[in-house]
Amino acid sequence: MAGAPAYRYDSYEYAEAQPRANRRPDITVIPGSGPASRIDPRVFVAIRVIVAVVLILAVAAVVRLQFYSAAVNASVAYEELSMDVNSARAEGSALEVQASNLSNPAYVRDYAANKLGMAAPATVETMVLGEDVVAVDADGALSLSKSLAAVARR
Repeated sequence: MAGAPAYRYDSYEYAEAQPRANRRPDITVIPGSGPASRIDPRVFVAIRVIVAVVLILAVAAVVRLQFYSAAVNASVAYEELSMDVNSARAEGSALEVQASNLSNPAYVRDYAANKLGMAAPATVETMVLGEDVVAVDADGALSLSKSLAAVARR
C-alpha cells in the first residue's frame, strides 16, 4: 500500500467537468390583488382589552396576597403577645404567692429551720446605738473634719 497514491486520479479534482443543470423554480405572475394580509383592527382592541383584564387580575391577586400575608403576620404576632401576657400573668401570680409567704413570719421560721438548717438563737439581746457621728457637708459628701468635731463634742 505504500506505493498507492493517496487520492484517486479520477476523483473530484481530476474528473471532467460536468455541466450543471440550471434548476430555477418556475414562477408565474398572476395579475390581481394579493392575499388579505391586513388584520381587522377589532382584533387588536380585543387583545388590548384581554391584556388589560389579565394585568388588572394579576395586580388584584398580588394585592390580595399581600393583605393575606399581613393578616397572617398580625395573627402570629397576636398569638406571641398573648402567650407572653399569659406567662407574665402566671409569673406575677407566683410572685404574689411568694411575697405572701415571705411576709408570714411563721413560714419564714419554718423554711429557715427545715430547708436551710437554721435554728433560733438561744438568747436575744438588744443593742441601742448612739447618734451617728458621721457628718456630711453641704454637697452630701462625707466630711472627716465635721465627723471628728462631732466625736470631740461627745
